[in-house]
Amino acid sequence: MLILLVLCLSFQVKAQDCFGHIFFYLAETNIEAKSDFQHYFDNVTPTLEKKNISYSFHSELPIESKTCFSANVKPNVDKLHLELGYIFQGLSSNQKVINGVLTDIDLLSLTSEYFKK
Repeated sequence: MLILLVLCLSFQVKAQDCFGHIFFYLAETNIEAKSDFQHYFDNVTPTLEKKNISYSFHSELPIESKTCFSANVKPNVDKLHLELGYIFQGLSSNQKVINGVLTDIDLLSLTSEYFKK
């Protein structure tokens, strides 16, 4: 239910203002990093909104989501760790997969680097 709420509240950026999308993936698991992952997600989303980067939170594979630049995007999850990670999706077909948990500072730094924003 929480995941559905997060998806419904995901920020929708206008296509002309969009810089990209981040897929947050956290499997329904009991790993210790789960609370950290959720905490950092909550911390970074306001900044992503200000930077015109849309995002979505997923708990199951395959991942498919509406983004700010396309009705539905289904990223390649072959390189994604089975339990948690991130997929940065640029406006082109370029993707960057990051496995594990990143702090909010590290995530925002990589976001700025990847999206040049």
